[in-house]
Amino acid sequence: MKKNFYQLSDILLLESDREILNFRCCKTNLLVWPILRDEFIKLIISKLYFKDEYRNYNVKNSFFKKIISLYKLIKLPLFFKNLFFRIKRKDLIFVKSGFGNINLDNIIFDRNIDYFINLNKNNYITFSRSEQYSFFKKYFDKEMYFLSFDEIKIDLLSRLKKTNLEVSKDITIYLVKKIKKIFNIKINPNEFQRLVRYNLLKINSIEKKLLFYKKLIKKIKPKLAVIEGASYSENAILNYALHSCGVQIAEPQHGVVNKSHDNYNFSSLVRNNKEYKLFLPDDFLAYGKHWSKSINGPFNKYDIGYPHKSQNIPQKRKRGNTKKILLISDGVHFDMLVYMSKKILVSLKKEYEVFIRPHPIERDRLKEKLKFYKHIKIDNEENIYKSLSDKDFVISELSTVLYDSLNIVPSIFILRTNKSKYAIPNHPFNEVKDINELIKKINSNRIFNIKVNLKEYFSENWKKNYNKYIKKFVF
Repeated sequence: MKKNFYQLSDILLLESDREILNFRCCKTNLLVWPILRDEFIKLIISKLYFKDEYRNYNVKNSFFKKIISLYKLIKLPLFFKNLFFRIKRKDLIFVKSGFGNINLDNIIFDRNIDYFINLNKNNYITFSRSEQYSFFKKYFDKEMYFLSFDEIKIDLLSRLKKTNLEVSKDITIYLVKKIKKIFNIKINPNEFQRLVRYNLLKINSIEKKLLFYKKLIKKIKPKLAVIEGASYSENAILNYALHSCGVQIAEPQHGVVNKSHDNYNFSSLVRNNKEYKLFLPDDFLAYGKHWSKSINGPFNKYDIGYPHKSQNIPQKRKRGNTKKILLISDGVHFDMLVYMSKKILVSLKKEYEVFIRPHPIERDRLKEKLKFYKHIKIDNEENIYKSLSDKDFVISELSTVLYDSLNIVPSIFILRTNKSKYAIPNHPFNEVKDINELIKKINSNRIFNIKVNLKEYFSENWKKNYNKYIKKFVF
């Protein structure tokens, strides 16, 4: 009988059977589950809680997108940046996803990694997965090699081969059967074929990516790699290459992690498998104790703090004449926030100002669309803490900004949907089931203020803690 609500522990049944570790790349004999894991788990979560919005496994679309992306890359200065980049011997490699970029004093600054780079300015090289670069902008990080350019080329070549077709079919059949058995989710024939093609592309790319990564690593000879999202499937082969060259790997926290985050929690079979650990980081550098104790990944945990918050948190709270409400997007349901803002404006009238803050991944694609939402005030402040400093209420379904708001914004509300119950099962916030309940609570004039022991969430002295960690490997 199908359950009404599934937790990550249910989803991890996918990898609880030893059979999952028998599927291997024909050329390298490496496990394939580490590079396919994210997509299958996202597929299930999407069908259960996101109304099937995530379709990354649709290779028809992704293949043509990659061709377009490669064409853009060749046209952009990115191509020349890589062409003339000199690979040098350094103790540290940093790897960026490209999503953390902000404009800080007219300098492009990555809030997830550049604070660490600032402490090791002359002893590092960065691998970036960003697909954008301009010679006309100033970047804090001047040692970037754009890994994404080479990875897209390898993916395109891998798309044309049939080498691992049987492996791709076999693991897809195995997982589709398990998904049907555990969740009663049927994968239709078209979806099945797309999954096979997607898996084939990923498995075929293993051999060339492994050789490419090893070649770069042997030139640099690093002692430590600090990788954003190291636990994600996109970094599995890079992790394996680094480990095979004797390099320690650390992943700094870059957002909410908890017992429902699939990238930081594993079945006991996977968690205790020595071979699988080679595809994962050795260490996790957490914001604080609250986060590190909530995950079960097979890595050492260090509570070092949150550099971006420490450097930018406002000293004083601003007070205005009108109360301000900030709606935070999670990057999926922006239209829902538009509806909510309209309803709040009508119900609460002129006593409140309502702002919407788009997710960073939405900002570019929403630029044209936002012109039609003339009644909406968009919060585009680069520094989230400046934005929060004059807000009276923050509302979101999933965003990490809920935690950024702690002890800054008096009243913080989480929209309690099945999606947020799954993704953030435990939290310190006020709950509302829908917009009507939110309006009712604001109108009630009751006090919904929240205060927490911030040290539990964000350890102090991040520089001291990080330097102490680094000195274990870089002298």
